[in-house]
Amino acid sequence: MKTKFIFFIFLLGCIYLGFACSDDDESTETPTTGTDTDTDDETDLSDNAYVNNWIYEEMDEWYLWRDQMPEKTSLNFESDPETFFSKLLYSEESSKGYTFSAIDTSHDGLLATASMSASTVSSSIGFEYIATQTAMAAYPVAFIVTYVYPNTDAKAKGLKRGDVIFTVNNQSITLSNYSTILSGNSSYTFYVNNYADSSGFDLTVMTTAGYEENPVLLDSIYTVNNHTIGYLVYNSFTPKDLVNRAYDVELLDKLADFKSKGVTDVILDLRYNGGGYLVSAQALASALVPTLNTKNLFEILTYNSVKQAELDKLSDTNATKISYMYDYFIDELLSSSNKKLASIPTLGSQLNNLYIIGTFQTASASELIINSLKPYYSEASKTLKVVGENTVGKNVGSIAFSEDNDSRNTYVLWPITFKVHNKNLESDYSGGFDPDVPADELKYLTTEGVGLKELGDREEILLDAAIKDITGVTSVSAQLRSSSAFSIKAIGSSNDKKALNKKILDTKSRGNL
Repeated sequence: MKTKFIFFIFLLGCIYLGFACSDDDESTETPTTGTDTDTDDETDLSDNAYVNNWIYEEMDEWYLWRDQMPEKTSLNFESDPETFFSKLLYSEESSKGYTFSAIDTSHDGLLATASMSASTVSSSIGFEYIATQTAMAAYPVAFIVTYVYPNTDAKAKGLKRGDVIFTVNNQSITLSNYSTILSGNSSYTFYVNNYADSSGFDLTVMTTAGYEENPVLLDSIYTVNNHTIGYLVYNSFTPKDLVNRAYDVELLDKLADFKSKGVTDVILDLRYNGGGYLVSAQALASALVPTLNTKNLFEILTYNSVKQAELDKLSDTNATKISYMYDYFIDELLSSSNKKLASIPTLGSQLNNLYIIGTFQTASASELIINSLKPYYSEASKTLKVVGENTVGKNVGSIAFSEDNDSRNTYVLWPITFKVHNKNLESDYSGGFDPDVPADELKYLTTEGVGLKELGDREEILLDAAIKDITGVTSVSAQLRSSSAFSIKAIGSSNDKKALNKKILDTKSRGNL
């Protein structure tokens, strides 16, 4: 039997979670180019033709841009499956320099590493960072520490936000090794420079095996110019598991505390949040929407022209159509067995302003929050603004396809399968969300006496920009001056290694179509 794993995915790599459905809707047409596959006996097919036949059928049925696929007669079904798959993809997929759809040769390993626990538990170096090119020949790439995890050796040794790492184990960081140089060892020795402190030093840190990253990193409340402002740093949409959903419960507890303490404005810091589970995004959005009503739409999904035509034939009350296309706000947090875990606090009802901090690392589920809430804030004559930089821009998603117990076909496909919209069918953020309040968190990284302020510090540049726009009051008092210590051109981050980065995963079972 075929297994189709439903979830949103944004970029290369994948996480598994899904449901099984039947083969009844599958095309039985077989391609003939490159080999004679017009036979009921698939044992007569070469291994490549056998797999490529399956790839073509899935893509022809589900690929969002199926109308842009090449003619079948132009394809070579004897080519290796990865090459064959790449030939089917719409050119617009690579417009950002990478391909959205993905294929892998084995689903067993990916599914094991993509479990929900693997999304939060890892062998951690103890900190997150931005990788940036420099203009220094000896140090072509540097790692800028963005935050350090509690209860790690890096924290105990004094590594802090704003430290800049130039070498790892006496090796320069380069364009060819920056994505792998912090892999495979139990300890690392860094040469570190902190421009704000005018200090340079060597530092050896041990990794922390089995470290569990709590996505609810920080929360604070500020009273500024008669505004009570709640600030929350949230770094990944993960419930921890679907039984107790401990991280979702903690997130809602923080928002309930904001409500009880009279918070009137929220600054939601998603600058390092690359995405995660839809159930977590749905819970967060439900707490922040101005009027919580479980009959109101959180999101709408649409599919390719053929698949959408099938759905459009169904009535709006049809359970299958609803399961494929519509998700609503919720007033209770439920476990996988429908046990009530928490009530959703109606914090949005008392908010005047919602400011969302975003950067080039803000993607997928984070952008879904922005897009889904925008029309509701507009209708309520309330303010929703983005502070920081242009976000990633991922408004399409995938269904994962694989074959169970088929020794000839161990491949997994993740073709882009659907597009994500808000209640007004708006989905115009493929280029990312431009900031309403532009600000660059790295602007004063190399300025002596300033550097990167800690997250939650009132003088931290993105937080200060949001508070200033809300209240008209700025806290930045340092005498800022430009510095030419090194130019900054971000090329990636430690988020790129995370299982949930640039993804939205949907755990909801959907009906057969």
